[in-house]
Parts: sequence; structure tokens; C-alpha cells
Amino acid sequence: MSGKTNSKVKLIETAVDLVRMSSYTDVGVNEICEKAGVTKGAFYHHFKSKAALYAEAAAYKKENEGKVLQSLLSDRHDAMKKLNNMIGYIYYKGFQSTETSEQKVSGCPFFTAGAINSQNDELIREASMDYVDHEVSHWELVITSLAEANLIEPPQDARQLARMIYQYANGVLTYSRIFDDERTMREDLETGIYRFLNIKKN
Repeated sequence: MSGKTNSKVKLIETAVDLVRMSSYTDVGVNEICEKAGVTKGAFYHHFKSKAALYAEAAAYKKENEGKVLQSLLSDRHDAMKKLNNMIGYIYYKGFQSTETSEQKVSGCPFFTAGAINSQNDELIREASMDYVDHEVSHWELVITSLAEANLIEPPQDARQLARMIYQYANGVLTYSRIFDDERTMREDLETGIYRFLNIKKN
């Protein structure tokens, strides 16, 4: 990996980490550069603005998460395994360790930043919409698999149900972040999603 490429990846990964444990608004270019060990000159060589960095970070995360989810939701797993893999992955995303804070529950930085800043910056809005749509598509895949396996009633609108579950999951992450409550996040994620799908827990 070249130095220029390496500095760009460092900036992206550092931005994701800092925004996860703080917020897009609170994290500045200076802080990102200092944490990444990259000069401001290097920052502006790669990105025109903090919003441009956010957009590339969202795309970077979407690509990496897509590879993981492709494995977790592959056809070698049955429908219930796909569902539980997806719930487990959402839990993992909300409880990733980070060097920037002692806080346990982090939530999804792109959902939060998009909700807060998307009306003020079109670049953030488009990047957030693309990221969210990607995750909703994976929930739709899970729902379709469950319906095809006759484990749930086929929904009239699988996309809408996928959106609702995604919204619920991120609501749980936000609530759990406020209280820094990993146990609530773990229990409410599974219980609530099972209720949305009308599946009884064993």
C-alpha cells in the first residue's frame, strides 16, 4: 500500500472511529488528522471537506460490511441462521471496542450523522441514504428467506418491513448508547425483531 493510499485509509478509519464515539458535528478536521497521524495538507489532498471524507467513509464501511454480510447471509445458512446472524451483526456493530472512549455502546455513526446533518449537506444526505439502503436490502433478504422457508407469513411489502426493522434496531442502539447499556441492547434487539416478524423465541 502506498503512502498516499495509506494516509487516506487512515483518515477514513479514524473518522469512522471518532464519529462513532462522539458525533459528526463534534469531530473536526484537526482532531481527525491528529488521531490519524496525518497532516492537514494530506487531508485536503484526499478530501475537499469533512463532508467529502464522511461520504467516502460511508462507502468504505458499506463495502467492508457488504463482504461480511455476504458470508453471514449466504445460502449455506438456513433462514433462521441468517436472521440470527443479522441480529448478531447489528449487536456487534453497536458494541465495537474503540480507543477513543470508555463508553461501551457506540451505535451506528452513519445512521446518527445522516439523521442530524443530512438536511444541511447534500453530500452527507446522499452518502447516508446509500449506506442505509444497503443495510435495508440485507434485512429484506432475510425476510424473503424466512417467508420462503414458511417461517413467517409472506409480508405484503417486504421492503417496508425491512425498513421498519432497520429503524427499530437503530432506535435500540440509540437508546442503549444513551444509557451505555449493553444488556438492554442485546435483549431488546432480538426480542423486538422477533416480534416484528411474529416469530416466537424458543
